[in-house]
Amino acid sequence: MSGRKRLSPEVRQEKLDAAHERLVDAVAGLVSSEDWTRYLKAMSRFHGYSAANVAMIMSQRPDAELVAGYRAWQAMGRQVHKGAKGIAIWSPVVRRIETEDPERGEVEVARRRTGFRIAYVFDVTDTEGDEIPLPPARARLLEGDAPDGMWDFLAAQVAEVGYTLAVIPQLPGRPSANGETDFLARQVIVAAEDRSPAAQAKTLAHELAHILLHARGFENRHRAEVEAESVAFLVCHSFGLDSMDYSLGYVSGWSSGSTDQVLATAQAVKQCAAQILGAPEVSAGEKVA
Repeated sequence: MSGRKRLSPEVRQEKLDAAHERLVDAVAGLVSSEDWTRYLKAMSRFHGYSAANVAMIMSQRPDAELVAGYRAWQAMGRQVHKGAKGIAIWSPVVRRIETEDPERGEVEVARRRTGFRIAYVFDVTDTEGDEIPLPPARARLLEGDAPDGMWDFLAAQVAEVGYTLAVIPQLPGRPSANGETDFLARQVIVAAEDRSPAAQAKTLAHELAHILLHARGFENRHRAEVEAESVAFLVCHSFGLDSMDYSLGYVSGWSSGSTDQVLATAQAVKQCAAQILGAPEVSAGEKVA
């Protein structure tokens, strides 16, 4: 394997443990900053969305960054652009229900959900106005060349698990996306336009982690993204490529700055990274034990 020294399983595990600890410490340091506190306070003013609505948003606007209703944006000091196309979501219909208690002769009033209606939200890119606080460490694309042999090493494993690999200028309808894995088509796509070889190799490591950890599906997308990017960080570290500039912002964003969430994924992350680095002959979706 060119570009990487062969290590014993024990030494490799020690190095993975140390690298993962570095990532956790970096997230912890970020969480303690005043900038992060401002960001979380701002985000708390936006509504949370159900899994069904997240799916609806992603199906209509895969590149959506931050969504809220028309009046919610106004409350944040921003105005939706005239003519902007809204993103349809399900909104609960809550009605006032009055019931009479025959024993006490009193009327009780309650608010109950009686159904759903279509409502519309808008992405931040469709608004203008006051600045929205962003995480102090944003994911920044890596620059420069990938370590010798890293791309070929990872590409071979993608093929080994029965997936095809396509490198295209950008993902259709998602110009900001670096890559994606289509589990049904068994294909990994990596975007190349304006992305360095180092950035593309890191993306490939991220998508390979999705194949090994999530091909059978996942319930929590946030956890899945934390896992995949953490694996990519460890794999990059093993090849001598420091992806902290990208991985810290990505992991902290998906985990909402929770070191507990990053730690909760530690076992799966380190075992998946070890599997990639030491045992390429694996099956897609095989559980990393």
